Amino acid sequence: MGENCTQTLTTAFTGVLVAINAVSGILSVTGNSITLLALYRTPSLKKNTSNFLIASLAFADLTMGLFANSLYVALCGFVSLQEVQELKNAETAVWLLTTTASTFNLCFVAVDRYIAILHPLHYRETITKKRILWAAICMWVFAILFSTISFYLSYNDLPKLWIIGSIVTFFLPLTVLLFCYLRVYNVAKAQNSWWKRHRTFNRPVRAAEELKHRKAAVTFAIITSLFIALFLPTLVVNFLAILLRGHCHRLRINIAWFWVAAISYSSSAINPWIYAVRMTDFRRAIKQTLCSKGVNTSRSV
Repeated sequence: MGENCTQTLTTAFTGVLVAINAVSGILSVTGNSITLLALYRTPSLKKNTSNFLIASLAFADLTMGLFANSLYVALCGFVSLQEVQELKNAETAVWLLTTTASTFNLCFVAVDRYIAILHPLHYRETITKKRILWAAICMWVFAILFSTISFYLSYNDLPKLWIIGSIVTFFLPLTVLLFCYLRVYNVAKAQNSWWKRHRTFNRPVRAAEELKHRKAAVTFAIITSLFIALFLPTLVVNFLAILLRGHCHRLRINIAWFWVAAISYSSSAINPWIYAVRMTDFRRAIKQTLCSKGVNTSRSV
């Protein structure tokens, strides 16, 4: 029994996808560039070692908007990417690179918050700028090498790589994230109970510092939850690509992938707003950065 499968996308379909990816890409590049600029130009933020992890995460989100969204704007005219092997390889490589960088950076932040809250006395000697730098370098090298695997596989073997990629970029990081944030939640809850029972006047500084660490942990738990929720549809489509056979099914999977990819990449556009809303230091630094740019522009004119 034959199936009636269209080989082209409607103009409205293509236009909506192009608009979503274009807006998401512009917001990602703009928002994360401002975040990185605020980190660079604010000395007080540089003193906090964990902010270097935020910089790495912002850079990962920046690459997602710059490369992933831009690529999908160009690919929206192709209903069936397997017809052009080089395009599908490039698309898979970009997906692996950006998602690996984002999820691994989220894991680094989770481990940082875990150590800060559960082992505060050893935090400064454990989490150093040098170790964070090396961790970021190793992560980016791994992400780049992992993404290049797609160029050595045929299209029929790519679904297997998508499943492996889902395990590496989702299930393994999710295990680390859940462990860290559940432990942080339990400890934070116990600390709140302790402070309520032992109200003293000689520990306000430590209480304020612990509150700051807990708020930062909640902020990145929100970012992580958002990323997981937006990433789940791509996971479903990856497994369907393995299970479903037939030309028409492949076409539908490709169409669905355009939508779920656009949804998953939108997290990189949302993250800078979470920094600004949840983190007072970043909100103040971003305002100062934007105001100073406005002042400099007016003076030059």
